[in-house]
Amino acid sequence: MSDHSLFFIETKCELITQVCGTCGIVYAVPRRFHNDGKLSYCPNGHHSNRASAAVLEESVDKLREKISMLYAENERLERSNRSLRAIVKRGKK
Repeated sequence: MSDHSLFFIETKCELITQVCGTCGIVYAVPRRFHNDGKLSYCPNGHHSNRASAAVLEESVDKLREKISMLYAENERLERSNRSLRAIVKRGKK
């Protein structure tokens, strides 16, 4: 009789694919390391900042929202400016 036992261990890990900007190799990293914003290396040793597409999209969305707010503020100020010019023009007559 053998004292050896056979064990099976099943693990799950979600992988995110990345493309190296230097050599173009496609590789995968675990999701938990993907969004940490730290420096990463491709299998060929090239380094890059691991800013994920989701993080970049979030930044773009925030910037678009800010631009929309600035356009709205600009329009409000232009309307106010036109009103003030009309008041000043009426006062000069």
